[in-house]
Amino acid sequence: MELKEKDIMIVVEDGINFGDALNSQSIRNRESPIKGHVQMYEIVNGEKKLIFEKDNLVVYCGREWVASRIFNKTNTHLVPPCDSTADEFICWLGLGSGGTTIVDPFDPAPPSSTNTDLVTEIIFSIDDPTSHLGDLRVDGYYKHKLHDVIFETDINNASKYLIAQIQIDIGSSDANGFLISEAALFTAASAAAGYSGDFHLFARVTFPSIYKSEDRLLFFVWYLYC
Repeated sequence: MELKEKDIMIVVEDGINFGDALNSQSIRNRESPIKGHVQMYEIVNGEKKLIFEKDNLVVYCGREWVASRIFNKTNTHLVPPCDSTADEFICWLGLGSGGTTIVDPFDPAPPSSTNTDLVTEIIFSIDDPTSHLGDLRVDGYYKHKLHDVIFETDINNASKYLIAQIQIDIGSSDANGFLISEAALFTAASAAAGYSGDFHLFARVTFPSIYKSEDRLLFFVWYLYC
């Protein structure tokens, strides 16, 4: 039988979601394969004391950015506030006071995949004395630069470098006088001190309110599992 040349279109769907059955329903209705976990420490006499830990949520805006970043191609379908570009990277932390229910400041309200920002952002500094802050507004700086990113091996996955450990110091001059109950990672095109945007939400976590004062030093360790 003679074979005739035809146009052929091949469609491949890669629905990575560990533990799901491989069927069309699980592929289309899946959570993000990128997972996150947050630990918060209080530094007392130079020692770190764990005061909170919880999984974070990678929001839809963050997942859309990942799709753009993989191919280094801007998705022209995205609209504000989720209009991230392929040249952005995760480089800023934001803190807020809107992570709990109205009736109880110690009862966290779960983040949502549809979140596009913190509920109530708080100021890190009025005058940026340490030159590591960004997002300057009329009343101060609202973003904090990441301290370090360390790549770690995942012993459950052939010891490949699939874990990124993000470290952020919240020092004596940062965010004082606020009850902190939410934190978020943001993407941006620059991590330069004083950078004023654009910023796009990647992941958010909520927790019981913590009062930040000048004599209270906090240290975030934020893990991303790929």
